[in-house]
Amino acid sequence: MTISDEEDEILAKFLESEVLSEVSDQDQEEEEETEEAKKEEIEPKGKRVRFQETQEEEKEQNQKKKANNNNNNKGIGPDI
Repeated sequence: MTISDEEDEILAKFLESEVLSEVSDQDQEEEEETEEAKKEEIEPKGKRVRFQETQEEEKEQNQKKKANNNNNNKGIGPDI
């Protein structure tokens, strides 16, 4: 074997290990994405409920504020 052949063999082994590493990384990323997708399928339902509750609470609070403002404003100002 000449130096060139040895270098070619070393390079071939290196490239093979890089390709296998890259494939392994892609597989791992796909698994992580699949796990995240499964979590997202489960989690949004709870998040939506909380968001709806928050919106309803805000509406109630706004209505209470308006009612309080109306009650407070009745005694203020000239009678017409």
